[in-house]
Amino acid sequence: MLPLEINVYGTREDAEEAGNILSRAGIFLQRPLNGLDGVDYHNPHLLQVEAHPEVLTTPPLPVTQDSIVTPGLHVEISAQVNESIDSILDSLTHHVDTQEIPVDGRIKTKLLDHQKEAIDFVFQRERGQVPSQLSLWKYNDRDMDEPFYQHAFSGAKRRQPDEANGGIIADEMGLGKSLVILSTIAGSLDRAKEFVASENQLLSTGPSRTYPSRATLIIAPSSLLINNWIEEVYKHTYPGGLRFHKHLGVERHAEAARLSEKDIVFTTYATVAAEVSRGKSAVAHIKWFRIVLDEAHDIRNPTTNQFKAITSLSAQHRWCLTGTPIQNSLEDLGSLVSFLKVPILEKPPLFRKFITNPTTSDSKACFQNLRALLQAICLRRTKEILNFPEPPTIFRRLPFTPLEQAAYDELLSTCKTKINMIVSNRRHGFINSTMLESLFKLRLFCNNGNTSLVPHPEWNDLREHSSEALAYLSYHDQNICDNSNFLVFPPTTGPNMHPFAAGGDGVPYYSSKLLALVSDIRAGTEHKSIVFSGWKTTLTLAGELLRHHGIRLDMIEGSLPLTERIKVLNNFRKVSGPNVLLMTLGTGAVGLNLAIASRIYLLEPQWNPSIESQAIGRALRLGRTTPVVVFRYIMAGTVEESYVLDRQKRKLQLASGGFGKAKTVSSEKNPFLELLDVDLASLRH
Repeated sequence: MLPLEINVYGTREDAEEAGNILSRAGIFLQRPLNGLDGVDYHNPHLLQVEAHPEVLTTPPLPVTQDSIVTPGLHVEISAQVNESIDSILDSLTHHVDTQEIPVDGRIKTKLLDHQKEAIDFVFQRERGQVPSQLSLWKYNDRDMDEPFYQHAFSGAKRRQPDEANGGIIADEMGLGKSLVILSTIAGSLDRAKEFVASENQLLSTGPSRTYPSRATLIIAPSSLLINNWIEEVYKHTYPGGLRFHKHLGVERHAEAARLSEKDIVFTTYATVAAEVSRGKSAVAHIKWFRIVLDEAHDIRNPTTNQFKAITSLSAQHRWCLTGTPIQNSLEDLGSLVSFLKVPILEKPPLFRKFITNPTTSDSKACFQNLRALLQAICLRRTKEILNFPEPPTIFRRLPFTPLEQAAYDELLSTCKTKINMIVSNRRHGFINSTMLESLFKLRLFCNNGNTSLVPHPEWNDLREHSSEALAYLSYHDQNICDNSNFLVFPPTTGPNMHPFAAGGDGVPYYSSKLLALVSDIRAGTEHKSIVFSGWKTTLTLAGELLRHHGIRLDMIEGSLPLTERIKVLNNFRKVSGPNVLLMTLGTGAVGLNLAIASRIYLLEPQWNPSIESQAIGRALRLGRTTPVVVFRYIMAGTVEESYVLDRQKRKLQLASGGFGKAKTVSSEKNPFLELLDVDLASLRH
């Protein structure tokens, strides 16, 4: 069988209809390898996936020889660079340049000192009063007749310093960023009303008019996190102190006037992107007093519709909340800078010229510009300022039983044979999908175990494991349709394992890892516990086993409706509620406050260690009085230990301090293929 590539040419007007026809036939367009010279390329399948209104796709990954996922693509930054980055972060506390300001009377919660300083940091930037030693604009009075301010990087001149009027709050999770924002909103309502009065004289009128609003638009990744924000409003403000509105659907253009009358409007990234793409956006017809992005790193990919929609919104002030402003490369920071409209640096070519490119040089001053930029716009504090101790971690390195070991070895051999056949036949386009499928099976086996390999429909389509696929590919900067229900890999079939099998006596079989989990939970039933896994099947089996031992529990996973999730979370927070909550990492690792829990169980290592940190952070919150203990599980001598943990350590080295660099090195070895004894040399011919 010969591989065949078909390019589709036509007019732009016919693109959408052609895309719909192909979609109905189950065919999804990928970026072609050839034939793009001299033509305008447009892919209708890079729009929103309509079946999931809160999901937008990212550019798909072409399955080609050149795009073989080789998990050695990241080159660790040197210890010297790590130290430079860490020193930059350590300098961003701004204790010298901020003060504890009075808190507005609408706030009923007593703020801690570091929170008051954060409010002052915000107010300074919004008023354009950045301390001169931190500003990117330096006063120049050489010409006493006409002094000016000069940009530290570009040399541009202005009569007055052209500050960003916003910035980044990069405090670690659990330090109370939401309370800081609510206090900031309450303390600036008079200034917001003055803004509306002045803008009303400037903005257009008529059917297409733009409405000025005193409101702060808070954009979060999901409806669930919006509900968390609303809980924070009720918790920290007096009744009626702040008027808010939850905007999650396409509203009539006339509704823009109603939205503009609130103090806070909550919405999601996907809602904004969907409305803007349809040309029916109420939020786009408002000039907001302030826009706040929660989990702002969600816009780090500048090629997505989501990024373009968010950055197109109009606002007087812009703020980013994120504990990880840079996840993989400095381009992540560049996206935030573009949203913040930082003068001069908001343009990607200039950001690369003045920020990214210097860091690749051998000069002693290679990080000078990056340091200056972050000092001007970013505030970051860690839990150390509160003397939060790191939670003790219990590592459970578990052996297989003899039956499990034999089944694992058989599965490993099958994976090895399959990949070697693909390599021998030079079918390089299938290596990505086959490697991914093999990793899935081996990792799932470590969780669920098996005494036999039997067909299972769950493995007939990799779509069932899109979150795991995305985590793996995101680690290697090869992201695909984010959180959607299809992958760009070709479908694979064959003998697969069932995560649950009955023994010879008909008694259900449970894996060594799940038995260890239940043993640990039973030893501390007086504690509220959260069990995290990336696999829904693992949590389902864990739930069956826990119930068998009389342990009350609830479970949250991606398909659970929002109303049910809220009900489960509220029930778990009650003292009388269940003691165990099972959560998939995709739904429970971001934004939730579950400080009632004192035991965190991580059933498998994740590709991205920050996902684990976020999960642990759900319990490490301000105000908790009992210590948190973390349990981590890993099967000895398996792909979890020899491959995933190794990748995780490399990721931590790259992301030390929230920064990292990556580049492709074709000679870098692939440890997973080495594990399978695959002929690596043949991949390069």
